[in-house]
Amino acid sequence: MTLPRILIAEDHPETRERIASLLADAFDVVAAVSDGQRAVEAASSLQPAVVVLDISMPVLGGFAAAARIRMFARPPSIVFLTAFDDPSLAEAALSLGASAFVLKHKMATELVPAIRRALNVQSHAVERTQAGARPIHGPAAGLLHSVCFYEDALALSRTVAQFIGEGLAADQAAILIGTPAHNAAIMEHLALMAVDPEERMALGNLVLFDAEALLTRLLVDDMPSGRRVDEALMPIFQEVRGGEERGVRAYGEMVDLLWNSNREAAAVSLEMHWNRLAAGRPISVLCGYSRAGVAQAEGFKAICDQHSHVVSNGNLIPLS
Repeated sequence: MTLPRILIAEDHPETRERIASLLADAFDVVAAVSDGQRAVEAASSLQPAVVVLDISMPVLGGFAAAARIRMFARPPSIVFLTAFDDPSLAEAALSLGASAFVLKHKMATELVPAIRRALNVQSHAVERTQAGARPIHGPAAGLLHSVCFYEDALALSRTVAQFIGEGLAADQAAILIGTPAHNAAIMEHLALMAVDPEERMALGNLVLFDAEALLTRLLVDDMPSGRRVDEALMPIFQEVRGGEERGVRAYGEMVDLLWNSNREAAAVSLEMHWNRLAAGRPISVLCGYSRAGVAQAEGFKAICDQHSHVVSNGNLIPLS
């Protein structure tokens, strides 16, 4: 019988040997590496079914390594193994798409079962995909979560104004979460579309937020916290006038701020939170990324995986 292939990434040699010994009877340990960058390279070449990642490692940390591994066309499952008993780290790991978060002092009893559960979930995900279902980590069926890759601020403001303006014309509520400069440009374009943004704000069905200021409320140790995301964003959706009944259109570029400050893992995690919050609610989300910031193919893949559509030249194109 072929054993499932496992890759280990742990910077302490003694701990790395203990993990490999612990897994040797149940799995095929294809490699045990000492940092996150080597984990990404080994995962690409060896194609393990599961990668066991320490969080704190040199060269590239576990979260950043996981984000890059998740960019693969067929990513392995991720199981984090750490000495830090911190609920915020566990939350960040799981929101990044990890299958499990295991503490090192419990690995003798919990690591093998955690890997087996990850393999079981992976098997069901393959069956769902073969049956035509969407990947479990992507946007839910029916959820409009679109993305635009903009060349400049003018192109961005036109695209967002069209998205927001169409919603306001349909008597929906609207939320803008951008930089002050981008928000101002979008408001100007709304006015050109015969939409009075000041009047809409006075009526309570258009609200603006500074993306950077709001982003600081969502992060714990530079990763989005599910609790903080809920506490900051849910009241906005609930309080914007009539949003829950009439529908909400939300534009955000907090993910762009994260991506362009080399926090790719946090950006992908925040996209997952958008999917979680919007699922089952009358909410349409548009995210903006500067094209220069995601020029690499893997960047496009990681972002597109979290969206249902891409906006290009004013057209809404489904992402499969």
